[in-house]
This record gives sequence, structure tokens and C-alpha cells, in this order.
Amino acid sequence: MIFTPTQLTSLFGRLRQTKEELLYDLRSQQVERYSLNQRGGMILGVAHCDFVEHAWSYPTYFCNQQKIRAGQVDDRVGVWLLLDVLPEIPGMPAFDYLLTTDEECGRSSAQEVVEPLVYNWTFQFDRRGTDFVDYGKSSDKFIDAFKSLTGIPHGIGSFSDICYLPSSCGSRVNIGTGYHDEHCPDAWVDLEECSAQVASFVEFASEYSEKRFAMRREPKRRYSADYWSLGCGTPQDETNNTNGVDNFDNWK
Repeated sequence: MIFTPTQLTSLFGRLRQTKEELLYDLRSQQVERYSLNQRGGMILGVAHCDFVEHAWSYPTYFCNQQKIRAGQVDDRVGVWLLLDVLPEIPGMPAFDYLLTTDEECGRSSAQEVVEPLVYNWTFQFDRRGTDFVDYGKSSDKFIDAFKSLTGIPHGIGSFSDICYLPSSCGSRVNIGTGYHDEHCPDAWVDLEECSAQVASFVEFASEYSEKRFAMRREPKRRYSADYWSLGCGTPQDETNNTNGVDNFDNWK
């Protein structure tokens, strides 16, 4: 698949929006901490509206309009895919979506959702490059099915919004979105990589949206103060107070 001119215009718009505009609730007439759109979908999509503030840069095309440079591609590309792209793709099943904030400072508002969340599985487009990660939250059956059908390689990551969601959200996956050099003004997204990832995901979703994949059973985890202050790290068992730090390249 390739993105249409209308979709690319909407991407430029999403890159320039403030998080307050995206999270403004017309019913309450105020900016909310998260926005949950429940439309009866059996799967849940997640994206965060915040970005690293010092990385903001005006979005521009380069390399024959196949790439877009903007510091806020993480995770405005994910927001754009949920709101403007996936609903228009033939064969993509209906899905609910959750928009969050404060993911970049390690305090994702995904942990504040009060509405019941029950889904067959959950997905997020908030990952550099072209692999996928599950943070130990997905069953082996889900991982095997996702790798087999999409051909997307399984990578290693540390954290994103989906880590905070309850087990009732099922297995969860964070998919590479084709962006690179995130968290800096020269961040960019490769539209060909992004398009290929989306096409593979839609094929999987159309096949498995109605199949329940439970979350992998694991010990309860918590995150340390050092984890958040450093902006990277590893989750800890409740009984283990030893701090650890991952390579920053594995963040997300």
C-alpha cells in the first residue's frame, strides 16, 4: 500500500497539532489526560500525543517526498495511523483507540484509564524501525502468529503505554513505524517503511481480530525512580530493589 495525498496532508496536520488539541473533550469542555474512543471493536489501538518538547521541528519533506523530517514523529505518526489511515484501509477490522499523554516522561496516562478495557489483543505504533516488541506482555502463541503472518522480526524494547494496560487487554504489540532518530529535531519517518509495516499489520488484524490472545503470565512488576529519571531502564520485580539500565537504543 501507499499513502494517499490526502492522508499525507493529514499527517502534516497531526505533526503540527498540540497535545491539548488532540485531547480536548467536547463533552467536558476541557483537556483530558486521555481519550478513549469505544466503538465496539474487539481490538484496541494505542498512541501517545506528547513528544519530546525540545525536539519540535517544522515538518518537511526530503528525499523525493518519501521521507518526512519532524522531531515529533514519535508518536504523532502513531496518532495519525489510528485516526486517519487504518480506518480507511479495506479489510481492517473495527477497533477502539486510546490516546494518551506523558509517555515520554515515563508517566503514561494509560495507567489512569477508569473505563473497563476488555479486548482480544492490543496494538501500538510507537516504535522506531521495522521490528516489533511485546515487553513480555504477549503469549507465545500471539508472537508466533504475528511473526508468521507479517514476517516482521521480533525485537527487544523497554517501555511504552501498553505496558500499563490491564491483563484484560490481552496480548499486546508495539510495531515499528519507520521513524528514526527520535527525540531530536532531525527525527524522520520513512513513508515506504511505514506503509509496508501497516500493510503487514492489517493482514494480521483481518485474520486474527476475533481471536483472543491472553496476556503472558508474569510476576507483578514495578518501575523505579531511577528508571524514570534516566529515561531508560528495566522494570523490576517487587522483591528486587536493584536498579538496572538498558541500552538507550532499546527504549521503546
